[in-house]
Amino acid sequence: MRTILVILSALLWNNCLSQEYPSINEIEKSISDSSKNTFYPKLIDRFNNFDSTLTNIDFIFIYYGYGYHENYSGYREDPTTKYFALFNEKKFDEIMRLCDSTLTETPVCISSNLYKGKVLREQHPYSNDFKKYYERSFKLMDVLLNSGDGKSMETAYRVLFLNDEKRVMYGKLELSGYSQQALIKHYDMLTVKKSKKYKKKQIFFDVYLPLFGLSRQLKNETKSNTK
Repeated sequence: MRTILVILSALLWNNCLSQEYPSINEIEKSISDSSKNTFYPKLIDRFNNFDSTLTNIDFIFIYYGYGYHENYSGYREDPTTKYFALFNEKKFDEIMRLCDSTLTETPVCISSNLYKGKVLREQHPYSNDFKKYYERSFKLMDVLLNSGDGKSMETAYRVLFLNDEKRVMYGKLELSGYSQQALIKHYDMLTVKKSKKYKKKQIFFDVYLPLFGLSRQLKNETKSNTK
């Protein structure tokens, strides 16, 4: 019975995410309006408190809305490899320290939520705390993986961090890498070898938010240098 419920939940989640995502402009407008439930401080507070009433659309606003946070950088180093190595060495306390530090600044970090859940499961297997972090990580990952199909600019995967591209290519689509890369407007076009899960020669990613964040960072640095 539990398996059936999990499957139904996944189907409902994917059905919702298969619908058209709010545009970047719609997200920016909605998370900036303090009169709305989508106001980002409200959403991230509910997220940090594991509010079970958050909807699938809320998670879309939470993930991509972080692109307008003052500390956002789309070029941040992804900690997954570091967590993986530490986990194999059973350095759980160090992982927890790194996860907590990262989540304080970047609560939508997929790998930090995942590995905090993994460590909590190792240290407290009879507690339900680890499930909260697992669920958060999976829902954020689903937002990314269901944001497009990568077959055209119109259906490009929308990334928050550049490392999101690797999550899609190597995790979901099982691609072995890419041979060429081109930036077209705010779309990253990669030439790839086909896999069983992806039959096209090119894959597209919408990198508007990483470019927007970089532009804002450079402007702020220029202002600081001219003072």
